[in-house]
Amino acid sequence: SAPSVATVSATGTVTGIAAGVASITATAGAGSGTALITVIAPVASVTLAPDSALLIPGESRSFTATTRDAGGTVLTGRSVSWSSSNAAVASVSATGSVTAVAAGQTLVIATSEGKADSAAIRVVIPEDRLVFDRFPSQIRPGLGLGLVVRATRTGVDTMRNFSGTVTIQEEGGSGQLLGTATATARNGIATFDDLALSTAGTYRLRATTGSFTPAISAPIVVNATATLPTISIGTVQRTGLTAGVQGTSRYRIPVTLRDSAGPMATATPVRVVVARGPGAIVSGATTVTTTAGAATFELVIQGTAGIDLEFSAPGFQSKVQAIESPVPSQTSTVLQRSVGDSVIPVGGRITLSATLSHPALAAEPVHATTYELSWNAAQLTLLSDSTTTNASYAINRSAVTEGVLRVTVAGSSPLAALGASALLHRFTLTVRDGATGIQQVRLTTFTYLGASGESLGARWTSDTSFRVP
Repeated sequence: SAPSVATVSATGTVTGIAAGVASITATAGAGSGTALITVIAPVASVTLAPDSALLIPGESRSFTATTRDAGGTVLTGRSVSWSSSNAAVASVSATGSVTAVAAGQTLVIATSEGKADSAAIRVVIPEDRLVFDRFPSQIRPGLGLGLVVRATRTGVDTMRNFSGTVTIQEEGGSGQLLGTATATARNGIATFDDLALSTAGTYRLRATTGSFTPAISAPIVVNATATLPTISIGTVQRTGLTAGVQGTSRYRIPVTLRDSAGPMATATPVRVVVARGPGAIVSGATTVTTTAGAATFELVIQGTAGIDLEFSAPGFQSKVQAIESPVPSQTSTVLQRSVGDSVIPVGGRITLSATLSHPALAAEPVHATTYELSWNAAQLTLLSDSTTTNASYAINRSAVTEGVLRVTVAGSSPLAALGASALLHRFTLTVRDGATGIQQVRLTTFTYLGASGESLGARWTSDTSFRVP
């Protein structure tokens, strides 16, 4: 009845052509019989939501697998099988419920008709601890170290309700610290802008507070020479991996150690870590040793957006290098300031904007999003916030705690068309009396939702900073 859906041969062999319904009729003399044929589209892709999770042993999280055809249409009623690459770390049920078992990392994989997607699972033991968010690997005597220390649970999520006193000590006890070695945390973050090391040498710093596990810094080299050696990053090559695990790419990153005379001849170990962004190094050596000053990292990185890698070597100022996202595109909300607003005096104002960017390759535009703006309430005050003129969306805001504003944005029409961006929000902050040093403002986006409330992206963090003289 519908040859564009299914055909039938003279001997009764039915061949499906395209998705749809057709009736097949056989006639013999005055008699006939009819069979109803439904042709379904094959699964072309599987998408897991969320695409990653941080769990503690015994905790469970439900995942959903969405199947689509080659045109991107959602397919329902398809069989999906679930598996874990390391069931000793986390197991998964037949319905996609993941249960953490023991500390470690694993991939949860959903497969349908030969197509698969995976979610990265990290299981950690709950622990209140401090971590160094920022510190130099090399600096001159007497210069501010610019230390930033975070109070965290499991070393990942910032404990915004923490406001205790953090103390910095020099591990060797040689008494070379200058400046104020204690700071009160605001929204879980303590900054030490005027702390310095007085004498050339190599040091490790310890951050402590209460019963928290202390943070120990990597070696900090204080170098009194006029010219500091540098780490140079060459052209980064990225190759996508498609073997059943989305959001993963291979990176080839050349590194050169130089001083004023050129490449360093001494063999030196160079280490790389993820400094910022939603990504993790899945495989590849994270420490390589140079030959004639050069070395190359071969890394496989999984993530949902562009990330920053930090390269460090003994006796060198660390180098932060931004790399392309392991996935082709990612919905993101970016916090930005004017280029000219790098220094704001006491009493001055700075205006920041939150812009939603939506990739052309995504499944559908964003219809709702929730994010938080956080700042140091002891040194900055939120003067005002506003939406753009004639905005076609509704916005709700609420104060979570001192220095944190939660914002929910929703609209009856998409917030950003595919491949476009939308200015969502503007914030104006005032610098309070007594403020000094580097001020960091952070925008953390928790959800990106589609028209039916489905998740369109992972958690996203965007920072901007300026200096108060």
